[in-house]
Amino acid sequence: MPGRLRGARPAKRHILAGARPHCAVPVTLPPYFLMWGRLNVWGNDQYPDCVTAEEAAKLSLASQVYTPPAEVIAWARRHHVLDGAELPQVMQMMERQGFLVNGQVYDDGEFMSVDWTDYNALCAAMYENQPNGNPIKIGIDADALEQMIEASDGSLSDGWVVYGYPLSTNFDHCTSLCGFGAASDLVASFASKDVTVTLPSGLTPSTLCVAMFTWGTIGIVDMLSLGNMCGEAWVRNPPTVIK
Repeated sequence: MPGRLRGARPAKRHILAGARPHCAVPVTLPPYFLMWGRLNVWGNDQYPDCVTAEEAAKLSLASQVYTPPAEVIAWARRHHVLDGAELPQVMQMMERQGFLVNGQVYDDGEFMSVDWTDYNALCAAMYENQPNGNPIKIGIDADALEQMIEASDGSLSDGWVVYGYPLSTNFDHCTSLCGFGAASDLVASFASKDVTVTLPSGLTPSTLCVAMFTWGTIGIVDMLSLGNMCGEAWVRNPPTVIK
């Protein structure tokens, strides 16, 4: 791809402080879970529209509705977020008027904050709204991300693994969490989608991990790395409201 752009701006402190925390509905969680759907870069190789691109990923993963890239880019342009945005800013806009796909409008449900350092809380939020689940919108530092997930030829495809991500607070990218489980279980889940994953040395099969969407692909991130890169996390409940 020609480029991998960022474009997330950290949410304002008063927004984070005043956010309603997500309270999980009591449910028995499976040991592993993976959302899947038709994905795209959604303009994030041309514009720093990662916050809006994540909304299209959410719609595909949670509702199996594919938004054409032209609609995503046009929506971001109309709402003046094509060149970057805060995560709550875009979610508020999506609550009022979401993507138009095949004559229907797909809005966001109400959004709440999630403790990304609490594995069980993340899993519970993701597992809500079955059968497809509920992606978690996160703001991360991406300074080391590209180098860690791209192939030797610079390409990017499903099945990459992030392990040992350095601690950093340059939160400038928006991605989506779409699965959870021990590393070995996620490897098997990816294999069921015909995606081969090779775990790096040092990452034991029992390590708790999450699946993450970025730049049109899905890969695996260990929980320690997630803690080192993440600065905010949000769940939309329900993930999609159809008008």
